[in-house]
Amino acid sequence: VRPPHIPYEASADEAVIDLVPGLAFGTGQHQSTRLCLGLLAELIEGGERVLDVGTGSGILAVAAAKLGAALVVATDIDPVAVDAARQTIRQNRLADRVQVSEGSIPTAERFDLVVANLTADLLQFLAEDLASALIPGGRLIVSGLIASRQDEVAAALSNRCLQLQTVRTEDEWRALLLGAAS
Repeated sequence: VRPPHIPYEASADEAVIDLVPGLAFGTGQHQSTRLCLGLLAELIEGGERVLDVGTGSGILAVAAAKLGAALVVATDIDPVAVDAARQTIRQNRLADRVQVSEGSIPTAERFDLVVANLTADLLQFLAEDLASALIPGGRLIVSGLIASRQDEVAAALSNRCLQLQTVRTEDEWRALLLGAAS
């Protein structure tokens, strides 16, 4: 992740994200963002449909597209974040594969992978909608929660027929990977 005005030579196995620092959350420096980026890099093989809920700056949506997702839908309820995400998408020349919209989780579409880097309270509130956005066998990455909230978030998502597969940690921050039944 780099500001576009700073030159950087990427190696063959690196995906560089141009990000103009702004008002929306998501610079790539926060632990929860790094945890999500790591899981995206492990899970995306190419051709997936990905949903980024609470996209903020759009960093996770851009990463998903650069890693090979065929289509990324990025949503946020904050109009400032939507504008920032659209700018990030344009800056990275990904408008053909990343759609940004103001609002919450689309109800008419299903995705191979959903990522939501939100607060623990929001993750619990959105648990049913997050689970419903997945295709059978789809995966859900959630982060933005600290260790003391991990069990309650995992329980809320498990109650929606999602199975906890992996927990990643960085300092006090957690990212959970859950899977939908096939």
